[in-house]
Amino acid sequence: MNLNNCRALVTGGGGGLGRYILESLAAEGVDVAVAYNSSLERAEEAAELVKSTGRNAYCVEINLTDDESIKSGVEAAVKQLGGLDILVNNAGVAGGMPFEEFTVDELDKQIAVNIRGPFLLSRTVAPHLKESGMGRIVNVGSVIGLTSAVSASSIGPVLSKSCVIPLTRYLAAALAPEVLVNCVAPGFMENTLMSSGASEEYAQQWRDLSVLGQTTSHADVAAQIIQFCKSDTITGQTLVIDGGIHFH
Repeated sequence: MNLNNCRALVTGGGGGLGRYILESLAAEGVDVAVAYNSSLERAEEAAELVKSTGRNAYCVEINLTDDESIKSGVEAAVKQLGGLDILVNNAGVAGGMPFEEFTVDELDKQIAVNIRGPFLLSRTVAPHLKESGMGRIVNVGSVIGLTSAVSASSIGPVLSKSCVIPLTRYLAAALAPEVLVNCVAPGFMENTLMSSGASEEYAQQWRDLSVLGQTTSHADVAAQIIQFCKSDTITGQTLVIDGGIHFH
């Protein structure tokens, strides 16, 4: 479909990948609501980038672990944009630590943000996406649930982000035929909030695993999100974007 004048809600818009997604949507003529939790400043900076292209951009606060925050955030986005056509579930958390040190509280946090949050947010926006007649949801998962490149310290992301893939298939079936739902599964991306604590050694390990010798390109991930939004006959699919790590 033609995305010109569509309206999108993007979670995690203030992060590294989020800004690429917002800029790519704006280039297609999309107005956006930038959802944030901890940093209004980053969200406002991202919104200004969109506005500089001539599109409308608004900031809405959404805490993915809080049901009422999700409801109020969606209501604010719909009011500001005049409706919703697209949801990009981009926000996520990750925290690697040894198995013996990984607490139940940390597990609950990652599941709440990475799985429960996108599920509730998708369910909350579904009536608006159906009403628009052009509903699209794109989830951002991770290749970590599809590859042998898993370390003993990655239990949280493996359990939570990998579940985004079956969640995508479930939502695609539940919301068909009005809403198309797809997923991108990136490998390790440098210069994002989620990767900010990673060492250069860790990044190099991902490069070494890739048949292309590279970490994942933000621009490639954002471009595929746009393609999923444009598609009229693709739903329930996950595209891995990792430089070839999943070949191993």
